[in-house]
Amino acid sequence: MLVVDDTPQYLEALKRLLGRQGYRVHLASDGATALEVVRREFPDLVLLDVKMPGMDGYETCRRLKAEAATRHAPVIFISGEGDVEAKVRAFECGGVDYITKPFQDAEVLMRVATHLTVHALQRRLEERVGARTAELAVANARLQHEIAERRQAEEKFRGVLESAPEAMVIVNARREVTLVNSRAEELFGYRREELLGQTVEMLMPERFRRQHALVGAGYVAAPRPRPMGDNLALFGRRRDGSEFPVAISLSPLATPEGLFVISTIRDISARKEAEAALRELAAHRDAVREEERKRIAGEIHDELGSLLTALKMDVSLLRMQLPEDAPAQERVGQMRELIERTIHMVRQVATQLRPAALNLGLVPALEWLVEDFGRRTGLACTFATEAEVVMDDAHATAAFRIVQESLTNVSRHAEARRVHVTLSCAGDALELTVADDGCGFDVVAVGAASFGLFGIRERARNLGGRATVLSTPGHGTQVSIWIPRAAAGS
Repeated sequence: MLVVDDTPQYLEALKRLLGRQGYRVHLASDGATALEVVRREFPDLVLLDVKMPGMDGYETCRRLKAEAATRHAPVIFISGEGDVEAKVRAFECGGVDYITKPFQDAEVLMRVATHLTVHALQRRLEERVGARTAELAVANARLQHEIAERRQAEEKFRGVLESAPEAMVIVNARREVTLVNSRAEELFGYRREELLGQTVEMLMPERFRRQHALVGAGYVAAPRPRPMGDNLALFGRRRDGSEFPVAISLSPLATPEGLFVISTIRDISARKEAEAALRELAAHRDAVREEERKRIAGEIHDELGSLLTALKMDVSLLRMQLPEDAPAQERVGQMRELIERTIHMVRQVATQLRPAALNLGLVPALEWLVEDFGRRTGLACTFATEAEVVMDDAHATAAFRIVQESLTNVSRHAEARRVHVTLSCAGDALELTVADDGCGFDVVAVGAASFGLFGIRERARNLGGRATVLSTPGHGTQVSIWIPRAAAGS
């Protein structure tokens, strides 16, 4: 790891402390030297001072995060500046933590170990997902090549089918199984004689069979290669009744005997576990971030707010004790006004970090958010709900952030005049919608290019729910979020 500080005694103290724990430590006394060391050594973590000659810690951190080779290294600020503004600036420029000097050795070691562990887990999961994605891409390309070869000659068809790396099931237009390979036998636990002539629905859980039969008839009417059930959770059913998540690709095959559908089936249990781990990590990251915001907002509101209020009272008392014609009266009055503005600014900062209305629950928080948004933007913004909502703080905060992000997108891009937010019960789920009458956009064209929409979908997924976006150019936008009532705690 890299320690950056312009004070030699702190450099040596941290080097000794971390060295005793087995860490390999590099030292730098200024920002420019730190950037050179990072590009050469690629440290796993950076401990960074704020005040340094030349380039300060904030600029050093911004440059680290701007380069692809160094942006992933977590940065912990360690500084004698303990005020809230310094901490907020540190987090804004990319820091993951903030330690105030003089520090406690145990605190430094605990925070370093925590962020190293989180960073290592994140990188490991990214590598696993990347490797698995590459494997799936290679397997899919190989499969397409094998399908083309099988069409060239009937005598080679069964041999190529058996050599396929994935389970394959071929059905006719009546959805009857006509051919399977050994991988399908292994995956589902049936002998091929037990499958041939049966409808393909026997390989899926009973609760899905009726719907699949209806969808299958539609596919036969308009066949095309595609994944089965985009954005749906698909499951296979083994002979022993156990279920497992699957990904299925469909490819139509026209023959003189009629239409056949080749189904390529992959057990994606490992991928689902990796995705769940990533979601858990993301949820933990969001929870830590919200908890830190809550803590900082509380400190600002309670400690700094009370100090400013006491100061205001003292100034008011002083003004009362001065003669009305005293020259200092005007100056004291200006001081009181300055304190008033400072108190207002402190309340605004605390509210931006975490609105106090969130402590009262989701519905009061949304009422405040909508009213504040309408006041700030001048838009006609309304909120309606008939739902009785009881949610824990983490889920309420996540749902609040989804609506907040949606409203931010409206103010930035929609060119709307009206916005309507609703919270309602829909069966076993809570439904949140944010609808505007703005310019709209092409959802397919924007797709993954929108980080705002991606963030909304990820937050909804972390709540165990889902988010959909409906929009067309010139006809406004509606963002809908479904949250399971069990997950919401209501």
